[in-house]
Amino acid sequence: MTQFNLSFASRMAHVNASVIREILKVIAQPEIISFAGGMPAQDLFPYAGLRAAAEAALRTNEDALKALQYGPSEGYGPLREAIAAKLQAEGLNLEGNQILITTNSQQGIMLIAHAFLDPGDPVVVADPTFLGALQAFGSFEAKFLTVPLDEHGMKLDALEQVLSHHRPKFIYTVPTFQNPTGLALTDERKAQMYEIAAAHGVPIVEDDPYGDLYFGTQ
Repeated sequence: MTQFNLSFASRMAHVNASVIREILKVIAQPEIISFAGGMPAQDLFPYAGLRAAAEAALRTNEDALKALQYGPSEGYGPLREAIAAKLQAEGLNLEGNQILITTNSQQGIMLIAHAFLDPGDPVVVADPTFLGALQAFGSFEAKFLTVPLDEHGMKLDALEQVLSHHRPKFIYTVPTFQNPTGLALTDERKAQMYEIAAAHGVPIVEDDPYGDLYFGTQ
């Protein structure tokens, strides 16, 4: 029998088992009620609307063939335009061709890590922060620069100090219902963080999966 020598890339030595995957294994057990992951209540899923949308997409042969066929890797054009219009209404100056549709938010984080991180590159993160982001950045051998939190988010004096002594690739932040603390940044704190980052020329990676779930004032 032929033997093949297969060796992993050196960066794989820095990849640990996924904590999120292990959490999901536990949650899958019917007798478990877990507060460890951001799992939505199943009775809140828009089941009827999703079923109706799927039925509409597959209603005719022509529509079905289009829906099941390969499409642009950037994502479905009308969906990208709709997302751009929504973001424009929120004050962002962009077009549909600047939108990339991903399978989930974790894929987006991985793509950012893949595109921007070389081994040893520093990344600013909150202490604590989302485990999935740490795993993604860590798999590309990033160096973490941690900033503590107060009741309003990242402590700005600590962030200023970190940026004064280091040149990170970017600042990673979850501004709304921060994972795992649940904190929501005020508009004032967001503006101050942006001013500090802009002064040092460091981009911000905003991970905002819960922004549309917030109905209060910040």
